[in-house]
Amino acid sequence: CFYVQVSLNDRPELCQTPVGITQQNIVVTCNYEAREYGVNKLMRISDALKVCPNLTLINGENLTPFRNASQNIIQIVQNIVPNSPIQKTGLDEILIDLTDSIKQEMETESLKNKMDFQFHGKLAFYENLSDSEKCLSNETDFLLNTNTENALYYIRASQIMHSIRKCIFDSTQWTSSAGISNSILLAKYAANYSKPNAQTTIFSGTENQNHYNWNLNFLINSLDKYIATKPLQSVFGIGSKFVGKMHEKFPKIKNLGHVRSVSKLCVLENFKNDHMHHKTIEILCEACYGNDSRVVESNVGESIPKSMSEECALKGVFCVNDARKVIFELVSDLIQRLDEFSGNVNIYERIESVVIGLRYGIEYKDQKMIRKQIPPPLELKSDRNSEFKLNLLGNRMCKLLQDLIPTFPLNMQSSSTHKLTKIMIGIARFRQDKSMNTHDHPSNNSLHQWVSSTERKSPEVTGEPIPTPVISSSSNSCPICGVDLSSIPNNEQLNFHIDQCLLRSKASSNSTRTSIQKRRQRSLLDYGIVETKKSKR
Repeated sequence: CFYVQVSLNDRPELCQTPVGITQQNIVVTCNYEAREYGVNKLMRISDALKVCPNLTLINGENLTPFRNASQNIIQIVQNIVPNSPIQKTGLDEILIDLTDSIKQEMETESLKNKMDFQFHGKLAFYENLSDSEKCLSNETDFLLNTNTENALYYIRASQIMHSIRKCIFDSTQWTSSAGISNSILLAKYAANYSKPNAQTTIFSGTENQNHYNWNLNFLINSLDKYIATKPLQSVFGIGSKFVGKMHEKFPKIKNLGHVRSVSKLCVLENFKNDHMHHKTIEILCEACYGNDSRVVESNVGESIPKSMSEECALKGVFCVNDARKVIFELVSDLIQRLDEFSGNVNIYERIESVVIGLRYGIEYKDQKMIRKQIPPPLELKSDRNSEFKLNLLGNRMCKLLQDLIPTFPLNMQSSSTHKLTKIMIGIARFRQDKSMNTHDHPSNNSLHQWVSSTERKSPEVTGEPIPTPVISSSSNSCPICGVDLSSIPNNEQLNFHIDQCLLRSKASSNSTRTSIQKRRQRSLLDYGIVETKKSKR
């Protein structure tokens, strides 16, 4: 378990003993020693201690050590395969596409002649052979005797993964598991085939496979039977809600093998009124034969993430003052993560929206999850000190909390009708335009591109532009989001800010474009800005 191994860096005496990583009152993950006692992921601490009284619990709410460890592993992988696409799918999981790297080696005669075609790890289904059949050939020979060019690719991939895992262990003393195949779906099946601390290769057939080759047919038929036993939720994109609906319409479908017995047209016909699941059905019908159209999308080299968040599960917060403490702790962690990027890129200038998510309710069955996005405060800049940014964003999030739950009491009350059980603070979206000068204010062009990318159009402004914004002396804050507008450098950006606030505002769900125009004009008049429009002829 990645999280346990990282946590035991400073506590080596706990190695080979049951260890669980906790967040609030939940064991979010545990090592294999704990699983032997019956401890599972997402288990209540009280239940885990009942089945394993000698379980050592380590607080894992601070994710910084895990993020640093994950980055360390990615750096090791990049050093070994610098030209291969690497996709980070979680702190403890990455995908690597070795196809082009191995193909280049195969096409270079001098490199190919130096290759040592020695297979590393386990070959899936080889253990199903009889002892007499295993005596005839080892796993390397068994692969080579399939008489397919792909066999050389699989062997070379096993060598590269062996080097990566060895380098990770030598550098960190952490064990790892790996899966090798010709698709993301089968590679994940392979990684889970023989955990822990192992690598497994699932050999898949080709379109021009030799049907008279016994070795090849054995592997293909074994894979076919193996896929048939996998549950529906083992396929990426298949969730519990969809599985529940499938069981309602097709009670006998329990695994991917059962899906093969029903035609795709029949499944689509039963979901004809539920178009949202049509794509899911396409994925499922392909996966039941081992097909997966996804490709590895390199994302570890990106300096700008798509989003960023911090969250905390709570036993129960009943008033604003108690929630304020949690919010400020989350915002502090978020600001710290944002500041880590500021050395290479001005990430604060790329923030498009900030978000807060809340889960609340007295009884578990009645709990609701709500969230709200707003434009970032204009004063949230990288050159401001951490305390200023903490107070600015923290107070804004507290204000949003009160807006989302107006009846939430300010102080602790004995008969409160609300209980917060989860708070999430984050950056909902970063601007990914890499051509933008990250250390300058966004230009009018970049602002226009952002509006187009989010499929929102600001109300058109015609007439001669005013060279400088004229701010009313009575007020210098936005009447919608409360941001101080005195620091906006020009009239275009002031107009843009007001447009976006109005378009994002959900105060009136039935507001039309006309009402937005009127509210915009009213807001502009508050700042002494007069719009002139061309008269219709």
